[in-house]
Amino acid sequence: MSKERELIKELIEVLGHVRVDNEMALSGDWNKSDDGFECEQALVDAVLVKAEEYDKNLFDEAMKESRKYMEEMTKEEEEDDE
Repeated sequence: MSKERELIKELIEVLGHVRVDNEMALSGDWNKSDDGFECEQALVDAVLVKAEEYDKNLFDEAMKESRKYMEEMTKEEEEDDE
């Protein structure tokens, strides 16, 4: 399997795990301690490191967009709280 396909496969697997856990948390079925979140963070970090090594420019561009999105979401939440 090519390095690109391997990375995409890992990204899909990690996103799948995070999605299931998010659904559980939102439905109230979350029964994991903070260790569960720490494990997810470790999975995400490991794949992000591989993605950065694979294509630094694409990684930087995507992370910039991610930070921009999070800033917009935080701003909207703050406005809603007012």
